[in-house]
Amino acid sequence: MLSQCRTNGFWTTRKRASMEFITDKKFKRTCPCCNIRSEKGETVEHLLIGCPRWKEERERYIGDIIRDTMAMGPVEQKDVVILLLGGESNGRRLVSWLPSSSTTSEAITCGAFQVARFLQCIRSDRAAILREIPHKGRSVD
Repeated sequence: MLSQCRTNGFWTTRKRASMEFITDKKFKRTCPCCNIRSEKGETVEHLLIGCPRWKEERERYIGDIIRDTMAMGPVEQKDVVILLLGGESNGRRLVSWLPSSSTTSEAITCGAFQVARFLQCIRSDRAAILREIPHKGRSVD
């Protein structure tokens, strides 16, 4: 999931609804996990830092990284997401996103693994939620 998020290949419900894989168009603007309606609906940004459904998991796995990112100075949410996914924003990047040595303890706590753990943790619950949404060519009983 991490590599999909990094390469814009993650299938949000907004993307699925826009491509007409989901029959209910409300999911272009509504997150199925929290039912919050917004202009962009479910996005990677919403999933990583905004969706209240994943608040506990977010805090457990990437809360410290998000706080470290915010401590860098004024940053917009989109910049936080770029940094969480290992990118660079306004000349800044998270130094500890990848491990700098081969020690196991450092590898376990690096940002890349923490973000991947967060995404892995929410994966099955999110998939169960998505299975309940009627998709083209499939009905939910």
